[in-house]
Amino acid sequence: MNPFEIVREQIDLVELAREYTEMRPSGRAYVGSCPHSDHEDRTPSFHVYPDRRFRCYGCGFRGDATDLWATVNGVESGMMAVLDLARAYEVELPDLDP
Repeated sequence: MNPFEIVREQIDLVELAREYTEMRPSGRAYVGSCPHSDHEDRTPSFHVYPDRRFRCYGCGFRGDATDLWATVNGVESGMMAVLDLARAYEVELPDLDP
């Protein structure tokens, strides 16, 4: 399993999103206002789905826990974000070989 999959499996995306916006259940998803700083979301359009992915139907922001973390914390997306998120949530990752 790669670092992205490990983080995706071990971090609850709804709980992560709740750190930045209020979330409520809506069918199989959770819905809240978009936490993206470039989007003033007056009508909740940010959806978190059971497959551990999210999408904002207002601004098009989408991804997984790593993408959300990178955007709301101003961290470079990709490996830097997954390492920072894993460190913040104390998720152990295998040693990476560059």
